[in-house]
Amino acid sequence: MGGYDTGMSVALVSLRLLKEHEKVIPEELLKLMIEILGDGVLKVPIIVDSKHYVILDGHHRYRVIHYLGGKLIPAILVDYDGDLVEVTSWRRGVKVTKKDVLEAALKGRKLPPKTSRHILKVPIPRVDVPLETLGIDCKEIMQKGMLFDVMGRVMAELCGKKLMNDVMNKTYMKNN
Repeated sequence: MGGYDTGMSVALVSLRLLKEHEKVIPEELLKLMIEILGDGVLKVPIIVDSKHYVILDGHHRYRVIHYLGGKLIPAILVDYDGDLVEVTSWRRGVKVTKKDVLEAALKGRKLPPKTSRHILKVPIPRVDVPLETLGIDCKEIMQKGMLFDVMGRVMAELCGKKLMNDVMNKTYMKNN
């Protein structure tokens, strides 16, 4: 990188190593799942703290790959203690610090969706990693009609069965 040390690297990281600090939005997760399956690739890597393996950006992408049975995900590993990453909030009136993010992940107390906004001071490259490289068998998912099973598991886990049908119907209606 021309002599400038960005403090980051890109790697395929095992999902088992990663820790979430934020909850996801079920409707957004389902829309992204459909998009990623349609593309057959994961276009953008997630951003991860290289010391603790905390996901800083890309919770929805991580969850999609997880629910589809993936084992790996492309990630930009950053030194979260350095100046390369800045944290703010997407929500007005909410202040969040790097310490808040790490504590949420390491103590297993996820913050509400869109609490943190991480800004990387260098461009995030497009990676276009085929889903098969991540351990996902797209043909099997589509041929065996497993997509609705996967979506049902997602909704049951995130929303509970009571809300599952409402969210599934809302997402389906927006996409058709």
